[in-house]
Amino acid sequence: MACEGTASGANLSGMNGRSEPTDPLDVLVVEDNPADARFVRLALSPSGDVEFAITEAARLDDALAALATGAFDIVLLDLGLPDSRGLATFSVLHARFRLVPVVVLSALADEATMRDAVRLGAQDYLIKGDFNAALLVRVLRHAMERHRLVEQLERSLSYVRTLLQTIEGSAHPGSPEGSLAICGACKRVRAASGRWETVDEYLAPLVQAQLSYETCHDCVEKLAEEARGGSRLDP
Repeated sequence: MACEGTASGANLSGMNGRSEPTDPLDVLVVEDNPADARFVRLALSPSGDVEFAITEAARLDDALAALATGAFDIVLLDLGLPDSRGLATFSVLHARFRLVPVVVLSALADEATMRDAVRLGAQDYLIKGDFNAALLVRVLRHAMERHRLVEQLERSLSYVRTLLQTIEGSAHPGSPEGSLAICGACKRVRAASGRWETVDEYLAPLVQAQLSYETCHDCVEKLAEEARGGSRLDP
């Protein structure tokens, strides 16, 4: 059965360099060994800049039930549980709750198992007895940040794929499938109507996203170089 507790500390966040109140990080600790579970509770006790709200589960079934009914920032998962053993433990949990980052906690110091766990989607792999409180806190925070960045990247890639599919599907009849005519001089795009449009005019009716304008790194450097050249010529 899952049980809850809070390892409370100064309720501050150091992630952005400022001391601002934050909500506790909800951690699901899936561990059937009382001594190991107690070590994790102590390790996640007050750290000075973060507070953890800990929920414990001793079985995989209990962990799945907890994840189904509550929101967690991260899971600390032992691979050897009474109702599941090995990487199958991770695979079952990860398959059902892919949006929650998982750090594996295991007594098995096997390189192949470590690599396989990360390849399957674990954010990290900790060996019991090989880490202290500071390392555990750092690993959990880095795992959450990596997971957030991966999710952001996946959303961006999904948007790009959708955009490309939309553009390819808008090619006017008679043109090769997926082709798009762009003027080599002014870079305008030929729409299905035959009218030459700017890129933003062409994309506006095709995408749901709000178009915004930014300056890429290369153009920033070019503009800076031109500005420096212009300043040298000024009297």
